[in-house]
Amino acid sequence: KRYKLMKLTYKINLLFTIIVTGILLVMSFLIFTLSKQSVENDFRQRLKTRAARTGYLYTVFKNDTTNLLKSLDSTSPPALFNKNVNIYSEDKKILYAYHDDSTSQIIAPDAWFEEAKDEEQSFFVYQQKDVCIYYYPSTGQNFIVVVAAENVSGKEYISDLKHIFLLFVPGAVLFALLAGYLFSRSIVKPIKETIHDVQLITSQNLSHRLFVGKRKDELAMLNNTFNDLLNRLEESFAIQRRFISNASHELSTPLTSVSSQIEVALLHNRSDDDYRKVLGSVLEDIKELHHL
Repeated sequence: KRYKLMKLTYKINLLFTIIVTGILLVMSFLIFTLSKQSVENDFRQRLKTRAARTGYLYTVFKNDTTNLLKSLDSTSPPALFNKNVNIYSEDKKILYAYHDDSTSQIIAPDAWFEEAKDEEQSFFVYQQKDVCIYYYPSTGQNFIVVVAAENVSGKEYISDLKHIFLLFVPGAVLFALLAGYLFSRSIVKPIKETIHDVQLITSQNLSHRLFVGKRKDELAMLNNTFNDLLNRLEESFAIQRRFISNASHELSTPLTSVSSQIEVALLHNRSDDDYRKVLGSVLEDIKELHHL
């Protein structure tokens, strides 16, 4: 019995832990995926903004554009790390090229230009860098701007988020195990108390009743039903005892009379008439016994 109760406790604990762990894993996966997507979208938007601004400046400053853009790119705040900024004409000739000192120049393959013309803008990853191909329409000359950079802060954020989840999820699972154990014990405890109370009930102790308390749950209903059953059993046993007592009393009187008459008749020799009287009286008592 104890083994079965402990097994029930473990089952409840295991089920509770599986449910909580499943919820945690799903929520962690959703948060991580949405955060990663948000970081990527934000960085791509920054690349697109940088490409659009570069294209605008290239069209505004006609004279000495290359030196001016390089000056702006080299002195601008490091919002983009290890960046490359290239401008190409529609016939794939390079019009402007800049790259940070910490990285090397990127030569755009022909496939990038075809994709840029079809989509007007496209994003992909090349050599661990996020790349934006931006098709800039201009009244004088259409050209293509290529901006590439490493999303260092975004990668650090995703890495930190991953480490947090790797530490948080096991800790949360252990906490769920502990909470599930306490939760299962609180559920099984009233059942143990009911079993203990039932074990105290015997045929000689039918007056004991199961504790109900102020609970209004299904277990309280079960205990009330069991108490009603005990009331009916106790009443049945009482009726049985009264019947046995009454029957014993009713049977003992004619039996005592029969045995007494026979004992008296055997004390001395009697006449035939005396024996007939005794046998007649015994016969009446036997008829009464038969009636009982």
